[in-house]
Amino acid sequence: MAKVNAAFEELRIRARAGSGRLPKLEILRAAIQHIERLQAALRAAAVLESESCKSYMESHVTSQRTYETRDMKTEKEKPFLNNDTSSCGVNSLARLRCIVQALSSNNKDMP
Repeated sequence: MAKVNAAFEELRIRARAGSGRLPKLEILRAAIQHIERLQAALRAAAVLESESCKSYMESHVTSQRTYETRDMKTEKEKPFLNNDTSSCGVNSLARLRCIVQALSSNNKDMP
């Protein structure tokens, strides 16, 4: 929870910094970056927890199930971590990224 609060505090500071307010697209991009960092931290914590608990697992089936679950989760996260816009419907973050990219391309097309 502390990391979430720190991320939002950094967002607030970035929004206030500079000559004026950041455009909404920049704030959204910063929010996406913070969410991705938080997700990476959560995945790393899950891996560490899994590794430290592995020695306490009694059966091979239980440990195999843990690895399969982690692998399936990683597969689901790949589209938005690899900037894959073809799978925008996968999750909220992917949809948000697609919206930001669409808005960015619309802004570039305008004179």
